[in-house]
Amino acid sequence: KSNREKIAQLTAELEKYQNSDPARAGHSAMNTGDIYFRSGIYNLALQSYFKSLDLFEKAGSLSWVAISHMKLGRTYYFADLPAPVNHLQVARELFEKTGEPEFEPYYLYLKANTSDNENTQARYIKKALNALKSLMDAGSMDPRNRELLAMLLNADGKLEEGIKVAETLPDKWLLVLILNNHGAGLLASGKADQALTVFQRSLAICKKERYKTLIRNTFENIAAVYRAKNDWKRSAIYMQLFKIVSESLYLEQHSYQVSEMEVKY
Repeated sequence: KSNREKIAQLTAELEKYQNSDPARAGHSAMNTGDIYFRSGIYNLALQSYFKSLDLFEKAGSLSWVAISHMKLGRTYYFADLPAPVNHLQVARELFEKTGEPEFEPYYLYLKANTSDNENTQARYIKKALNALKSLMDAGSMDPRNRELLAMLLNADGKLEEGIKVAETLPDKWLLVLILNNHGAGLLASGKADQALTVFQRSLAICKKERYKTLIRNTFENIAAVYRAKNDWKRSAIYMQLFKIVSESLYLEQHSYQVSEMEVKY
Protein backbone atom coordinates (compact mmCIF):
# COMPACT_ATOMS: atom_id res chain seq x y z
CA LYS A 1 0.00 0.00 0.00
CA SER A 2 1.08 3.57 -0.62
CA ASN A 3 1.43 5.97 2.29
CA ARG A 4 -1.74 7.76 1.19
CA GLU A 5 -3.67 4.46 1.25
CA LYS A 6 -2.29 3.60 4.69
CA ILE A 7 -3.21 7.03 6.01
CA ALA A 8 -6.73 6.73 4.57
CA GLN A 9 -7.18 3.37 6.31
CA LEU A 10 -5.84 4.67 9.63
CA THR A 11 -8.03 7.77 9.39
CA ALA A 12 -11.10 5.57 8.87
CA GLU A 13 -10.14 3.51 11.94
CA LEU A 14 -9.66 6.68 13.99
CA GLU A 15 -13.08 8.02 13.05
CA LYS A 16 -14.71 4.66 13.74
CA TYR A 17 -13.24 4.13 17.22
CA GLN A 18 -12.55 7.62 18.63
CA ASN A 19 -15.74 7.55 20.75
CA SER A 20 -16.16 3.83 21.50
CA ASP A 21 -12.48 2.87 21.91
CA PRO A 22 -10.25 5.96 22.25
CA ALA A 23 -7.14 3.89 23.01
CA ARG A 24 -7.45 2.00 19.70
CA ALA A 25 -8.13 5.28 17.89
CA GLY A 26 -5.07 6.74 19.64
CA HIS A 27 -2.86 4.06 18.12
CA SER A 28 -4.35 4.80 14.69
CA ALA A 29 -3.50 8.49 15.11
CA MET A 30 0.00 7.64 16.36
CA ASN A 31 0.66 5.30 13.43
CA THR A 32 -0.50 8.05 11.06
CA GLY A 33 1.94 10.42 12.72
CA ASP A 34 4.74 7.89 12.25
CA ILE A 35 4.07 7.75 8.49
CA TYR A 36 4.13 11.55 8.21
CA PHE A 37 7.26 11.71 10.37
CA ARG A 38 9.18 9.20 8.24
CA SER A 39 8.06 11.11 5.15
CA GLY A 40 9.41 14.37 6.57
CA ILE A 41 5.96 16.00 6.68
CA TYR A 42 6.47 17.24 10.21
CA ASN A 43 3.52 19.60 10.56
CA LEU A 44 1.06 16.78 9.85
CA ALA A 45 3.05 14.41 12.07
CA LEU A 46 2.63 16.90 14.91
CA GLN A 47 -1.14 17.13 14.27
CA SER A 48 -1.45 13.34 14.41
CA TYR A 49 0.63 13.00 17.58
CA PHE A 50 -1.41 15.71 19.32
CA LYS A 51 -4.53 13.77 18.31
CA SER A 52 -3.10 10.56 19.77
CA LEU A 53 -2.24 12.49 22.93
CA ASP A 54 -5.85 13.65 23.32
CA LEU A 55 -7.24 10.17 22.67
CA PHE A 56 -4.90 8.41 25.11
CA GLU A 57 -5.76 11.02 27.75
CA LYS A 58 -9.43 10.29 27.12
CA ALA A 59 -8.73 6.56 27.51
CA GLY A 60 -6.73 7.12 30.71
CA SER A 61 -3.64 5.44 29.19
CA LEU A 62 -0.95 7.57 30.85
CA SER A 63 1.99 5.57 29.56
CA TRP A 64 0.78 6.03 26.00
CA VAL A 65 0.23 9.72 26.70
CA ALA A 66 3.92 9.74 27.63
CA ILE A 67 4.87 7.96 24.39
CA SER A 68 2.88 10.59 22.47
CA HIS A 69 4.88 13.31 24.21
CA MET A 70 8.11 11.50 23.28
CA LYS A 71 7.11 11.43 19.63
CA LEU A 72 6.12 15.10 19.75
CA GLY A 73 9.49 16.00 21.23
CA ARG A 74 11.30 13.98 18.56
CA THR A 75 9.30 15.64 15.76
CA TYR A 76 9.95 19.17 16.98
CA TYR A 77 13.65 18.28 17.17
CA PHE A 78 13.89 16.87 13.63
CA ALA A 79 11.77 19.70 12.23
CA ASP A 80 14.08 22.22 13.94
CA LEU A 81 11.03 23.92 15.47
CA PRO A 82 10.68 25.39 18.97
CA ALA A 83 8.36 23.24 21.08
CA PRO A 84 5.71 25.06 23.18
CA VAL A 85 6.53 22.74 26.10
CA ASN A 86 9.36 20.35 26.92
CA HIS A 87 7.61 17.19 25.73
CA LEU A 88 10.45 14.90 26.82
CA GLN A 89 10.33 16.33 30.34
CA VAL A 90 6.55 15.84 30.46
CA ALA A 91 6.92 12.25 29.24
CA ARG A 92 9.54 11.52 31.91
CA GLU A 93 7.28 12.88 34.65
CA LEU A 94 4.36 10.77 33.42
CA PHE A 95 6.46 7.60 33.44
CA GLU A 96 7.52 8.48 37.01
CA LYS A 97 3.84 8.53 37.98
CA THR A 98 2.84 5.30 36.28
CA GLY A 99 5.87 3.22 37.25
CA GLU A 100 4.86 0.46 34.83
CA PRO A 101 7.79 -2.02 34.56
CA GLU A 102 7.44 -2.51 30.79
CA PHE A 103 7.99 1.22 30.28
CA GLU A 104 11.00 1.54 32.64
CA PRO A 105 13.54 1.57 29.76
CA TYR A 106 11.69 4.52 28.20
CA TYR A 107 11.75 6.33 31.54
CA LEU A 108 15.51 5.80 31.93
CA TYR A 109 16.09 6.83 28.31
CA LEU A 110 14.23 10.06 29.02
CA LYS A 111 16.23 10.60 32.22
CA ALA A 112 19.30 10.57 29.97
CA ASN A 113 17.78 12.85 27.34
CA THR A 114 16.59 15.45 29.84
CA SER A 115 19.95 15.74 31.59
CA ASP A 116 22.58 18.34 30.67
CA ASN A 117 25.43 16.30 32.17
CA GLU A 118 27.21 13.94 29.75
CA ASN A 119 28.20 11.49 32.48
CA THR A 120 24.62 11.36 33.75
CA GLN A 121 23.36 10.83 30.22
CA ALA A 122 25.75 7.93 29.64
CA ARG A 123 24.86 6.36 32.99
CA TYR A 124 21.12 6.39 32.34
CA ILE A 125 21.50 5.09 28.79
CA LYS A 126 23.36 2.07 30.19
CA LYS A 127 20.66 1.65 32.86
CA ALA A 128 18.00 1.78 30.17
CA LEU A 129 19.86 -0.86 28.15
CA ASN A 130 20.13 -3.15 31.17
CA ALA A 131 16.45 -2.67 32.05
CA LEU A 132 15.39 -3.45 28.49
CA LYS A 133 17.59 -6.55 28.26
CA SER A 134 16.11 -7.77 31.57
CA LEU A 135 12.60 -7.38 30.16
CA MET A 136 13.56 -9.23 26.99
CA ASP A 137 15.31 -12.00 28.94
CA ALA A 138 12.16 -12.38 31.06
CA GLY A 139 10.20 -13.14 27.90
CA SER A 140 8.70 -9.77 27.00
CA MET A 141 7.38 -10.10 23.43
CA ASP A 142 6.58 -6.41 22.92
CA PRO A 143 7.51 -5.70 19.27
CA ARG A 144 8.70 -2.23 20.28
CA ASN A 145 11.55 -3.71 22.32
CA ARG A 146 13.91 -4.34 19.42
CA GLU A 147 13.33 -0.84 18.06
CA LEU A 148 14.10 0.62 21.48
CA LEU A 149 17.15 -1.64 21.76
CA ALA A 150 18.53 -0.27 18.48
CA MET A 151 17.85 3.30 19.67
CA LEU A 152 19.66 2.69 22.97
CA LEU A 153 22.66 1.02 21.33
CA ASN A 154 22.87 4.03 19.01
CA ALA A 155 22.73 6.42 21.98
CA ASP A 156 25.39 4.34 23.79
CA GLY A 157 27.75 4.64 20.83
CA LYS A 158 27.49 0.92 20.01
CA LEU A 159 26.67 1.71 16.42
CA GLU A 160 27.63 -1.59 14.80
CA GLU A 161 25.50 -3.51 17.34
CA GLY A 162 22.67 -1.04 16.78
CA ILE A 163 22.91 -1.58 13.03
CA LYS A 164 22.61 -5.37 13.45
CA VAL A 165 19.46 -4.97 15.54
CA ALA A 166 17.98 -2.33 13.23
CA GLU A 167 18.51 -4.65 10.25
CA THR A 168 15.92 -7.03 11.77
CA LEU A 169 13.21 -4.36 12.05
CA PRO A 170 10.47 -4.19 9.40
CA ASP A 171 10.82 -0.40 9.22
CA LYS A 172 14.31 0.57 8.05
CA TRP A 173 14.10 4.24 9.08
CA LEU A 174 16.11 3.66 12.26
CA LEU A 175 18.68 1.57 10.35
CA VAL A 176 19.34 4.51 8.03
CA LEU A 177 19.64 6.89 10.97
CA ILE A 178 22.23 4.69 12.70
CA LEU A 179 24.12 4.07 9.46
CA ASN A 180 24.38 7.83 8.93
CA ASN A 181 25.68 8.29 12.48
CA HIS A 182 28.21 5.51 11.89
CA GLY A 183 29.32 7.09 8.61
CA ALA A 184 29.68 10.49 10.26
CA GLY A 185 31.92 8.94 12.93
CA LEU A 186 34.09 7.27 10.30
CA LEU A 187 34.42 10.53 8.35
CA ALA A 188 35.34 12.45 11.51
CA SER A 189 38.12 9.94 12.20
CA GLY A 190 39.57 10.35 8.71
CA LYS A 191 38.14 7.14 7.21
CA ALA A 192 36.49 8.77 4.21
CA ASP A 193 36.37 5.68 1.99
CA GLN A 194 34.69 3.58 4.70
CA ALA A 195 32.28 6.43 5.42
CA LEU A 196 31.37 6.61 1.74
CA THR A 197 30.57 2.88 1.69
CA VAL A 198 28.27 3.29 4.70
CA PHE A 199 26.52 6.35 3.25
CA GLN A 200 26.03 4.59 -0.11
CA ARG A 201 24.31 1.70 1.69
CA SER A 202 22.17 4.21 3.57
CA LEU A 203 21.24 5.92 0.30
CA ALA A 204 20.21 2.61 -1.32
CA ILE A 205 17.84 1.87 1.58
CA CYS A 206 16.42 5.40 1.47
CA LYS A 207 15.64 5.08 -2.23
CA LYS A 208 14.00 1.68 -1.77
CA GLU A 209 11.90 2.80 1.22
CA ARG A 210 11.33 6.35 -0.13
CA TYR A 211 12.64 8.13 2.97
CA LYS A 212 12.95 11.55 1.39
CA THR A 213 14.16 13.38 4.49
CA LEU A 214 16.91 10.83 5.07
CA ILE A 215 17.77 10.78 1.35
CA ARG A 216 18.30 14.52 1.59
CA ASN A 217 20.52 14.12 4.66
CA THR A 218 22.48 11.30 3.05
CA PHE A 219 23.14 13.35 -0.08
CA GLU A 220 24.57 16.04 2.18
CA ASN A 221 26.71 13.44 3.99
CA ILE A 222 28.09 12.07 0.72
CA ALA A 223 28.89 15.61 -0.42
CA ALA A 224 30.88 16.05 2.80
CA VAL A 225 32.86 12.88 2.07
CA TYR A 226 33.81 14.10 -1.38
CA ARG A 227 34.83 17.48 0.06
CA ALA A 228 37.11 15.62 2.48
CA LYS A 229 38.58 13.77 -0.51
CA ASN A 230 39.04 17.08 -2.40
CA ASP A 231 36.68 15.86 -5.12
CA TRP A 232 34.86 19.16 -5.49
CA LYS A 233 33.00 18.19 -8.65
CA ARG A 234 31.26 15.18 -7.06
CA SER A 235 30.67 17.14 -3.87
CA ALA A 236 28.87 19.85 -5.87
CA ILE A 237 26.73 17.23 -7.63
CA TYR A 238 25.53 15.76 -4.32
CA MET A 239 24.88 19.19 -2.85
CA GLN A 240 22.71 19.94 -5.87
CA LEU A 241 20.81 16.68 -5.26
CA PHE A 242 20.43 17.74 -1.62
CA LYS A 243 18.83 21.02 -2.73
CA ILE A 244 16.51 19.29 -5.22
CA VAL A 245 15.18 16.87 -2.58
CA SER A 246 14.80 19.71 -0.08
CA GLU A 247 12.61 21.58 -2.58
CA SER A 248 10.64 18.40 -3.32
CA LEU A 249 9.96 17.90 0.39
CA TYR A 250 8.64 21.45 0.64
CA LEU A 251 6.31 20.95 -2.32
CA GLU A 252 5.13 17.58 -1.02
CA GLN A 253 4.32 19.06 2.36
CA HIS A 254 2.31 21.80 0.63
CA SER A 255 0.50 19.14 -1.44
CA TYR A 256 -0.54 17.24 1.69
CA GLN A 257 -1.78 20.47 3.26
CA VAL A 258 -3.87 21.30 0.19
CA SER A 259 -5.32 17.76 0.11
CA GLU A 260 -6.24 18.02 3.77
CA MET A 261 -7.98 21.36 3.20
CA GLU A 262 -9.96 19.87 0.30
CA VAL A 263 -11.13 17.00 2.50
CA LYS A 264 -12.13 19.33 5.33
CA TYR A 265 -13.90 21.98 3.25
